[in-house]
Amino acid sequence: MAKRVWFAIAIALLYIPLIFLGVNTFFPEIKDTCSQRAAMVVCPPTENQTQGCVTNRSTKIANFQGCYETQRAEREQQNKAKYIAIISICILTWLFILRSKQWSIRYGLFAGVLVTALLATIIYIQNRSIIGFILLLMLFLFVIRFVEKEATKSYKG
Repeated sequence: MAKRVWFAIAIALLYIPLIFLGVNTFFPEIKDTCSQRAAMVVCPPTENQTQGCVTNRSTKIANFQGCYETQRAEREQQNKAKYIAIISICILTWLFILRSKQWSIRYGLFAGVLVTALLATIIYIQNRSIIGFILLLMLFLFVIRFVEKEATKSYKG
């Protein structure tokens, strides 16, 4: 029994980083190009600062703000896609859990899916993705059903 528990822990501990590393590999981080524009916003200080510099400065600030908003929206979309990918992989893992007869694999993946879904939800909770919510709800219902089945198995003996 102790050996099976260690195998289950090993599977869970490998599953969790595998999913996050995989998602981060296929969704590379968006580079910040706005900070280069921010460096150009500041006019050199001179005693005879002209109106042209101030106008130029306000244009640069407006361009920087537009760039920042665009990149923020791109990051938000990418984070939604990451969350949907993680929860989708967790759901697909359930197909394997339900087919597996090996106790260590079954409970290791069960723990891995639960922790992965929880961490992904904490990390990406600000995304407000309808698809992500629906997938998480499906995963929740799968977990309830799995626990119910396993509990009735152990009570039957």
